[in-house]
Amino acid sequence: MNDNCVIGLCGLPGAGKSHLARQLAEHAGWLLLDRDRIRAELFGARSDSAATRAAEQAMATCMVESLYAGRAVILDGMTLARGVDRRHWARAAQAAGGQWVLLYLDCPLALARERVAADRDRGGHPAPDRDPALVERVAARLETPGPEESPLVLDGGDPPGVEELLGRLRALGEMGT
Repeated sequence: MNDNCVIGLCGLPGAGKSHLARQLAEHAGWLLLDRDRIRAELFGARSDSAATRAAEQAMATCMVESLYAGRAVILDGMTLARGVDRRHWARAAQAAGGQWVLLYLDCPLALARERVAADRDRGGHPAPDRDPALVERVAARLETPGPEESPLVLDGGDPPGVEELLGRLRALGEMGT
């Protein structure tokens, strides 16, 4: 895996994207851009579409600058549930000279709902609109990445350890995908 890569995390809320993103960032030293945290920093509890767009613009700017500096980036805080969104981020990464890598965390709906409810009870997530009903709404619009997107599919119920995942990512980079 080269230093000019962008890891996009796709999956339901509660699939384990943020947990995995933090592990990768900590272990590999990659920049973690979390839309939910950026939006909360900029707008507090607002979660309307204007605040979300502004947070995504900030992410895009940071992503491009980081790629130009030769630093890998992990995108978190969004589900990338729609193919159009994944293609948008892939094009932006590639336009800045980055290699786009899509990780799809496949997670059973019931487990995702359970995790989101537990996070909400603990106050452990920056998105104010994150609740089990959100999991249902995202599941209804989720477009599972197909083979044309070359996703690395992970079991959201039992994801690999960070060392194993980094090995799989390095193998992808060596294959030039």
